[in-house]
Amino acid sequence: VLATGLAHRLTPDTIYTLKLRRRGVDLGVRETIADRRRVDIGSVMVEVPPPLTTDQDLSAAVRLLEHARDGVLPVVSADDGTYVGVMTAPALSDALAQGDSDRLPAAALLELPGRVVASDTIEAGVQALSASGTAAIPVFSDDGREVVGWFDHSAALSALDRPDWRRSEEVRVGKECRSRR
Repeated sequence: VLATGLAHRLTPDTIYTLKLRRRGVDLGVRETIADRRRVDIGSVMVEVPPPLTTDQDLSAAVRLLEHARDGVLPVVSADDGTYVGVMTAPALSDALAQGDSDRLPAAALLELPGRVVASDTIEAGVQALSASGTAAIPVFSDDGREVVGWFDHSAALSALDRPDWRRSEEVRVGKECRSRR
């Protein structure tokens, strides 16, 4: 016990943190991610993938889902083109594995993930994405009428690497200081 107390008095580092500090990692900076949670989804969302229509059969869904980035596609009404839900690759796979006819319309496999609007924060988007159980969710216009973008985990992570958020900060490495860029 005495040795542990004395070691903490001499240096705040452990064998694990010392190695990180020598490489320039500042373990004391915590505010960077919290600041980024206030960024809106509209600034990181990606383009909406080509949608399925409610009257398309599952064979058409297979062809479109093969090229879907996240294995999720929006489904729009065949009548007026309004958003009605999403179709996921796992749901399609399960339907085909159960022997359901590939003539079944896309509307039969609809899922309704959480709703977010472009002005919502990334934090709210990640919570909605996690609760939805899908790999991506649609982003609606602020009035909630139309889908204007697509939000997934990679869009959320891209917010952490935006150049306008990188700070030129002083990182202490031992007794030296160097500017991190």
